[in-house]
Amino acid sequence: EYMGQYQFFCLLFLAVAISAKQLRIDFYYESLCPFCNKFILNSFNDFYDVILKYPEVVNLEIYPYGNTKEVQTEQGYKYSCQHGDKECLYDTYQACALRKLPKKEAFDFVVCCEEAFASESSNGVDSPAAQCLGDRYSEIRECTYSQEGANYIHELAVATNSLNPPHQYVPWLVVNGEYNKDNEMQIRFSLQNFVCSNIDTQIPECDEFALKKMTEFNPKDFFVTRRQQSFLGDLIITE
Repeated sequence: EYMGQYQFFCLLFLAVAISAKQLRIDFYYESLCPFCNKFILNSFNDFYDVILKYPEVVNLEIYPYGNTKEVQTEQGYKYSCQHGDKECLYDTYQACALRKLPKKEAFDFVVCCEEAFASESSNGVDSPAAQCLGDRYSEIRECTYSQEGANYIHELAVATNSLNPPHQYVPWLVVNGEYNKDNEMQIRFSLQNFVCSNIDTQIPECDEFALKKMTEFNPKDFFVTRRQQSFLGDLIITE
């Protein structure tokens, strides 16, 4: 009888595990976008380390490319970034980090860079990367300034330009392969709220979390008065 009960509960646990769906969130951004910076340093930074502890429950992927324009020439692909050459450089730094570092270290690097950009504390174009990467700096820098880094950026261009519907601004957030503006705004307000409210398998960090109220939402957190920007983020600029 005991063995029968044991087998029953094992099968029940297995059935629950199989039926639980993984939540997937894809985050498209660019390294020097002020709206992306605000999201990364707040909502994203508050909870990404928790998410990475439970890859079977939530898969969070990030794409540092955004509104960059790619042009194919005889010499290969050339890129024009919305916020200039430094943004192209750091999109590539982050692309290389995402390929070569453990995911937690790569995400830590992205956050560290955004903190440096926000404080404007860096001296020299490569300084934030050097400060944030430590012993891995030489390896990631070599990738960034090589064809390998360019290949990674091209892969990000393909992924970003394949979005359906196409992205209209950054940050752009897709949930389970589908874009929904309400989901996007909820994630930008609180990644923790959204994840804890939408996962099939509960995690300890969600057991007693306090839901932030959308009444705390402040439009000023998303709006900067600039011709090329909107309430939601950096728009795609068409020449």
